[in-house]
Amino acid sequence: MMTMSSTVRATAALVVVCLLAVACAATPVVRGVTVGGSGGESATGAPSIGREQAVTQLMSAAFLPRGQAACVIDTVFDTVGTYDMNSAEARTIDQPVLVTECLGGTRSSSEPVAQGLVVTRTAAPTPTPAPAFQLTEESQPAIKPGFVGVGTVTIDGTAIEYANTIPSNFQVGSSAPVLLAFPPGGQTLDFALEMISVLGPEAQRRGWVLVVPVVPRGRWWDDDNADLVPGFVSWINAWVNVEGGEVHLGGMSNGGISAFKFAAQNPTGYASLTVYPGFPDDRRTVAAMTEFDFPVRVWVGANDDGWVDEIVPSVAAMKEAGVDAEAFLLPGEGHVIQSIRDGVAIFNQLDAAR
Repeated sequence: MMTMSSTVRATAALVVVCLLAVACAATPVVRGVTVGGSGGESATGAPSIGREQAVTQLMSAAFLPRGQAACVIDTVFDTVGTYDMNSAEARTIDQPVLVTECLGGTRSSSEPVAQGLVVTRTAAPTPTPAPAFQLTEESQPAIKPGFVGVGTVTIDGTAIEYANTIPSNFQVGSSAPVLLAFPPGGQTLDFALEMISVLGPEAQRRGWVLVVPVVPRGRWWDDDNADLVPGFVSWINAWVNVEGGEVHLGGMSNGGISAFKFAAQNPTGYASLTVYPGFPDDRRTVAAMTEFDFPVRVWVGANDDGWVDEIVPSVAAMKEAGVDAEAFLLPGEGHVIQSIRDGVAIFNQLDAAR
């Protein structure tokens, strides 16, 4: 049964969705732009946007978790891939179904509802192992032992800004465990620095290198940026003698979803996966998560509606498949978990995974 707060959010979301869909009319439109395949203009002359942009706009407008927003968009436009701007036809929203299945958590966020729409499905790029990174003067890490460093490195022609913190006695080439963590929200530098402020002090105290990359290309860290992750990890390996040869993967909120996605693309290539919170939000990740051969630890506030509904069954499925997975459900906590802001609980688990 939906709580009062869930009902209020559901009602608000439906209003927003119908506004976004222009009264759920015959042409799929989001805030005046036709949802299309690759940008540009549709056959009607309206500018087009992709599914991810539509999901982003709905998250911001209705304050929905990513999974619920994706479910709403997929329900409206009947797709789990890229929209065909010339052929897609919207369906009338079955509002009770939308409330119970998307916002009530009874349907996968990537499961299509209606039939008959033309969809161009695009597979996620599969990252290939990156060659060893050769440091140059331009690619030297911007590090400040015992403090926070901010810099930019170019990977495959794309500039990636990052924040980091390292132990006080660290020098380029030193051995250390490494946590590569993806930031929350819009995954901008401000969010990266906020993540460093939470995890950095404990990372320094325990001798960890913590690196938080800012999203490039004006998007989240998602499928569109997957090709950059192996090169970024290779760059880290060029200036850190990574303990055990594998970095630990982490993330918060949207960054937790990103971390799951990249773990799924290389399910044997990381030392551990740690998110607070995060979950697999597409079919490829769900399918791959049962193959993880590293520890998975997820923190989620018990009052974080929507995220709990995604996380609990995901962790249960991993455990059933034999993955070393654990979810920590924290009573009285919401989405931004206050009781782990000192980083101690997180690094206790990270140290246990070394």
